[in-house]
Amino acid sequence: MQQHLVDISWNSLLSVFGETIEVLPREGEGFPVEAIFRDESMEVGPDFSRSRVNTTQPHFKYRPQDRKIKVGDQVRIRGELYRTEEAIPDGFGGFVFELQKEG
Repeated sequence: MQQHLVDISWNSLLSVFGETIEVLPREGEGFPVEAIFRDESMEVGPDFSRSRVNTTQPHFKYRPQDRKIKVGDQVRIRGELYRTEEAIPDGFGGFVFELQKEG
């Protein structure tokens, strides 16, 4: 039941905020995926109050289907090229990929 609700929530978010990004893996052919891209992010400290740290590091959220994205792969988003720096599990079967702009 919980996974079903997670799937419904993800699909709703993807239908509103999702976009196609092109994955260019280090090995093999490129492929498109549907993901949610943010060109900035915010990190919050452990106490969720005073120790906030703001960053402008872009990231995208992705739930793997049949193809996996790896750290070090390149992605093309909105015409810009990025490299995946870190994959952080979201606790619901997906990942948040922190990005570094190439070039």
